[in-house]
Amino acid sequence: MHGDAQCTDDVKYMVFRAQVRDRAWQRQFLAAPLAQRKAIIAGLREGSRAAHGEKSYEIMDVTPNAVAALHRDSGADVVIHGHTHRPALHDVGGQLRYVLPDWELDDAPVRGGWIAIDPDGRILRHDLDGRVL
Repeated sequence: MHGDAQCTDDVKYMVFRAQVRDRAWQRQFLAAPLAQRKAIIAGLREGSRAAHGEKSYEIMDVTPNAVAALHRDSGADVVIHGHTHRPALHDVGGQLRYVLPDWELDDAPVRGGWIAIDPDGRILRHDLDGRVL
């Protein structure tokens, strides 16, 4: 999963997320000329960069209650996501959450990566050079 749905303390992002996932908004956006859509996207990206500078990592990270609800509601013991820019393996009471490395932030401790499952069923996180993290 992307991970952003569990960043519930970032109220402004949750409002934006709901807006851009609204079918009517999507239809209106896609009906606009390409040049206009590109300008809208550029403005949204600039606004996002500015907002990141004003928010703490705690606000932009998943909330424990949202992650617990995700595990409970899905029945999953393991969740894999990106978006939150804190790559790591998080183990909360045996419920595992793998956060993939971000690709774009200059201050990310690890740049890019992927998850693989080995023949024994172990989940391995890799960096861009293929090293297991």
